[in-house]
Parts: sequence; structure tokens; C-alpha cells
Amino acid sequence: MANRTMQQKAAKHRRQRRAWAKPFSMPSHITHNRGVLGEYQERAKGLAINEAEIDDLIRRYYKHEPFSGTGPGRKEIAELLLELKHLVPAMLFFDIFPENCYQRVRMFFNSSKTCWIIVHNDFRRKTVRRSIEYPTKELALDRWHRSKVTWTARPIPNGG
Repeated sequence: MANRTMQQKAAKHRRQRRAWAKPFSMPSHITHNRGVLGEYQERAKGLAINEAEIDDLIRRYYKHEPFSGTGPGRKEIAELLLELKHLVPAMLFFDIFPENCYQRVRMFFNSSKTCWIIVHNDFRRKTVRRSIEYPTKELALDRWHRSKVTWTARPIPNGG
């Protein structure tokens, strides 16, 4: 009795695999109409607003002149980059951790490979953490993998 039951279950499983496999394995046979796509593209170009119109909208709705020049947080970012450039003149780096929408981890090093710095950008907490200088890559990576990095934390200016 049990053998017949197992055979029926196996047969049912084969039938279901055949039934589910067909819709996913068939090509869709959809051909895109290039003329219509080109027309959509031209219409989308026409929806763009030029800079003068944007400036006029800012004057009308926000009652102030549009901002020109560098943003307020750019000064702090430029100082951090200058500091890193002073420590690491060639600005050579590689990613330790794959970049995603939450964080980025990079290791900067100089051309003579005597100074290694880990920089961790946490986009959720809006912080930039810079490690102390390490003399070797192996030591820096060992500290990173053991979560024993000594950090200096700074907030990202203007949240971004």
C-alpha cells in the first residue's frame, strides 16, 4: 500500500513540474514597436524644464533667490578629502565591503603602501568614520575583520 502511495505522489510531482515549467520556459514573443518608443522618448525630452524656469519657480514659491555656488556641507567634505589627500597623496583605494544603499567601506593607501586607512560611510546614520593609520594592509584588514578598528567619527554635513 505504501509503495502505491509513493508512486502516486511521484507521478503527481512529475505532472506539477511539467505544468509549472511550461509558462516560465516559453518565450514571450513580444516585439517592441520602435516607432512608439522613439515617440515616447521625444515626448519625455519635451517635459524637461530648463534652469531659467526652475530659478523663476524658486523665486515665485520660496520668495528668495536661487542658491548659487557651493553648498554649506561642501566645505567640511573638502576638508576631509584634503586631510585624506595629505595622508594618502595618490588617493588609491579599493572597496573592502561591496557598496550598497546603506554603507560603503573603502581602504585608502598611498603609492608607497606605507599608510593604510579604512573609511566607512554609513548612509543610514549619516556618519563617516575614518580609522587610524595602519602601517600594513594585513594589519588593517585583520582589525576590520575582527571589528577592532579604532575610529574617528564625523557626521555627514547636511545629511547627504
